[in-house]
Amino acid sequence: MPPVARTYRLRRFDSPRDPDFEAAIGLYITNIGPSACTDSNDIVAWLERTYREYGDELCVLGFYVNRQLIGYSQCVLFRRERVLFFDYLVLHKEYRRQGEYFQFVERLQEWVDEQQFEFDFVVAEVAFETSGTVPSKQSVMLVDLFRRAGFHVADCQYWQPPLGINRPESDTRAHLLLAAREPVSVIRADTLLNVVHTVYFRHYQRWYDYCLLDDDAKAKYRAWLLDRYKRLQRDMEGRDVIALNGAEVLPEQVSKTRKPPLTRHPGVIAPLAALAAMVLVAVLFAILLSRLLPSAWSFIAAVVAALLCVVTAFAIFKKSAQRTLDAWLGVIKVVARRRK
Repeated sequence: MPPVARTYRLRRFDSPRDPDFEAAIGLYITNIGPSACTDSNDIVAWLERTYREYGDELCVLGFYVNRQLIGYSQCVLFRRERVLFFDYLVLHKEYRRQGEYFQFVERLQEWVDEQQFEFDFVVAEVAFETSGTVPSKQSVMLVDLFRRAGFHVADCQYWQPPLGINRPESDTRAHLLLAAREPVSVIRADTLLNVVHTVYFRHYQRWYDYCLLDDDAKAKYRAWLLDRYKRLQRDMEGRDVIALNGAEVLPEQVSKTRKPPLTRHPGVIAPLAALAAMVLVAVLFAILLSRLLPSAWSFIAAVVAALLCVVTAFAIFKKSAQRTLDAWLGVIKVVARRRK
């Protein structure tokens, strides 16, 4: 039977009481690393409350192949700041193939166009998913996916805000990706700072001001955001524009995750031996031609001698040439015996 054609679609969940929302949250929890996983109760709380009271829009989406829910996404439109921020892009582990990721991104692009959102920049974070400065393979793959979809990695030292004050593993380096209505290769430093300010203080601070019940915890979290924001300011000092090519955080880090293959460097002995063999062949033929030997057997003997010289030279280094040399010697022995 021919394979069944796959159909892909997106569906927005407007309420936690949506029949598929619980399955979407379950998929989200089990298919995202601890450094990026928000408490699902916080998502439920915000979906019930919504961002609309601030004039913004929180969107929670499910991605389906045929009728199977395989993906989860979450984004926020900040209308006044004209920023669309994608918080999550999660696929079930069994569907993490390039084809499904591309279908997911294409459906998201189509859905955004249908909403007629007004924005200047689309922003996304991709956590390194490691405790160091080298991103994981999954992180690199996601960045590559975003880049193919038109996003660019900002050349800056960006940190993803922690998901609350008791989640130290979520305090991690991250790729900051941006896309605009028109392709851009650089962004003004002050514009990028405004974008990050929106993400830090309009999204993360707002989120945890509501989800953290203790006032001291809220103050501590705000202080953390301010400290990271000032670090980014210092990193950008002296730069009027910031490259959107990922030069600092992508190619360098990818190269560190892949060890270069070991290669054998050819020595000089084999080429010299080949050259010596060629010189010897030339000398033999010069002698034969100078004497004008008319005998066919003499000519054949000269050719055989030349071939033996070449094969002998290479037999020192190649097993295949050693086998050829053995065969030639065997033929010579047989001929010599018959002539006796």
